[in-house]
Amino acid sequence: LDFGISYYLKEGLKTRQTYHYAPFEVQLDSSHVQIVGAKFFVRPISDTEYEIEADEKSAEIWNIAEDALVHELEPFVFNKRLRFGQPYTDQNLSFTLHRNPDFEVKKGQRFYFVIHGLKDLAERYQSALKVEAVSKEARLLNITSEGPVVSMQNQFINTLLNTYIQNDLEKQREIGRKMLMLIDEQLTGVTDSLRKAEFSLRGFRAGTNIVDIGVTSKDLTDQLTELERQRAALAVAGQYYEYVLEDIQADNSLAEVVAPASTGIEDPLLTSLLVDLARLKQERAAIRLTAKERSPKVQNIDAKINNVRQAILKNVNTSIRANNIAISNVNERIEALRTRLRRLPESERILTNIKRNFDHSSEVHKYLLQKRAETAIALATDIANKFVVDEAKQVGSGPVSPKVGLIYAVAFVLSLGLPLAIMLVYDFFNEKISGDQDIEACTNIPILGYIARYEKSNNYIIEKDSRTSFAESFRSLRVKMLFVVEGDKKKVIGVTSSSSGEGKTFCATNLAATLAHAGKQTLLIDTDLRRPKVQTYFRTEHHAGLSDFLCGEVDYVNEIIHSTHIENLHIIPAGNPSNNPTDLISNSRMKELVEACMDEYDHIIFDTPPIGLVSDYLILMHLTDYNIYVVRHNVTEVADLKLINELFETGKIQNIGLLLNGVASLSDYGYLDTDYGINGYVKKGKKRKRYEAIN
Repeated sequence: LDFGISYYLKEGLKTRQTYHYAPFEVQLDSSHVQIVGAKFFVRPISDTEYEIEADEKSAEIWNIAEDALVHELEPFVFNKRLRFGQPYTDQNLSFTLHRNPDFEVKKGQRFYFVIHGLKDLAERYQSALKVEAVSKEARLLNITSEGPVVSMQNQFINTLLNTYIQNDLEKQREIGRKMLMLIDEQLTGVTDSLRKAEFSLRGFRAGTNIVDIGVTSKDLTDQLTELERQRAALAVAGQYYEYVLEDIQADNSLAEVVAPASTGIEDPLLTSLLVDLARLKQERAAIRLTAKERSPKVQNIDAKINNVRQAILKNVNTSIRANNIAISNVNERIEALRTRLRRLPESERILTNIKRNFDHSSEVHKYLLQKRAETAIALATDIANKFVVDEAKQVGSGPVSPKVGLIYAVAFVLSLGLPLAIMLVYDFFNEKISGDQDIEACTNIPILGYIARYEKSNNYIIEKDSRTSFAESFRSLRVKMLFVVEGDKKKVIGVTSSSSGEGKTFCATNLAATLAHAGKQTLLIDTDLRRPKVQTYFRTEHHAGLSDFLCGEVDYVNEIIHSTHIENLHIIPAGNPSNNPTDLISNSRMKELVEACMDEYDHIIFDTPPIGLVSDYLILMHLTDYNIYVVRHNVTEVADLKLINELFETGKIQNIGLLLNGVASLSDYGYLDTDYGINGYVKKGKKRKRYEAIN
């Protein structure tokens, strides 16, 4: 097989292996080392010249003739301009490229070749080969092989089977040749004995004129001849057993042992064992086509072969002992007959011995000639007992891989299943609040409302005439709060969260603006002295604030209250930074401030520090009538909400409600995701700031 070099065609992103389809043919010098596994790109420049290049991080140098690794190169870079038909040789390569004059390279085509070692090539084809029995009862094997080129696979399987059949036939012929050698060895000795006996008989008759012997002598001679024939047959059997014993012990060609029947030995058990040995050997050869030497299948069949070998050894040793006993018995009987013959008259006795030797040698000679003729005929007319039913051919009308339909089906399933799986995994490991179910699983604190996500400015304040769903969510919150804080005793509302970034200042400011739009005198106090943000919503200059009043730098409350651009809404900013915010918050002047403002305002809203980070809110909580805990969608941690629930259940926080901020779609929470227009409702379109009128 000319598979030692693989040729490849590269067109764009697609690369495929070719066979007898290339603008060149590579001829290797097998006596020289070669670079194995590297890609050699060949570009014909003209009808006589070509450019060859290779660039590999590492390459192996192999002795192709011995199929052995010589050494490795790191890296391997090769670039030459050579002539077609001109041999090239260096310390690592030796080859000749012959141009294919009938091949025309098309635009965008690139060709390269790869040199393979015999071991690597054999392992590659062995791994692609599958041998299966058609059924348990049938004596047919189905052999398949997968590869990129159909013609190469067909040629590989056909050549493999032809080689296997020829090897098996050669083994049978080797058995016949061994049998002929064994018979010829016996014939050589018997022929000499027959010739000597014939000369002795002629000489004795010529010298004594005695042609025949008496009846008694003839009977004794016939008996002696028969016994010597039996002894000769036993001797042949003994040599056969020694031959089998030697081959089995040496483990030489276990499937090539001569059958007992070929030597005239009738031993059904030994014949059966030798048949089993040949069958197991064939099974092992078939398994080795697809399995390695140390695989469980090979080890299992080797164990069976070893068991049969041991049984054969035991049988042969027993047969040798029995054969030796039989020979001893025959020898004793022969000696007894010879004693009787010695008592006959001298001339008659001598003639009897000479004739007996002649008859014995003649019988043995005839027997061996008959066996040799039978063996020679069998060898001359030997045919294979295995044959190919169908030549190798492609299975189906298309490639078995890649399976385009299956790939599309898998891609379709993955396109649907993979995102779903990612979502499920993300949801499983997600420790953030993502909806009502998460809230209900963590706490029994009631939910006041839901605030729509606003993706513009973080410092946005609702305008009075705004009709967006975002504005309506705050108006809905205002209505609920008016029910919750109904009466004169519940005017102070604290707004907090677990950490910064959850929108507590945003919610506190817009809740205050919504109350002011409803005509409520509202005061927004920034009590977060560490990270104040309220003042940034109103774009006012720096003014005296809460910290200035609490530390005594400002004496009167009205000096820190500032008006805003929103009617009915006033603010008290945080003021100048302080080193001890907690001490200031716990100052008695804080309570005086709240009491002073109670009569002037309908509602006082605290924008407080996060309750999960500092203890300021626990101090301010003694001044609040109601507390709003802001939970931001996909931001607030489940653990933070559980901590607030623990404070709620232990009674450390009372009069508290949850406000879910940053909801993507209010329709998921029972709200109509619509806006109010001048003439009625309008429904949001797919693009922002575009609306579709609904009559």
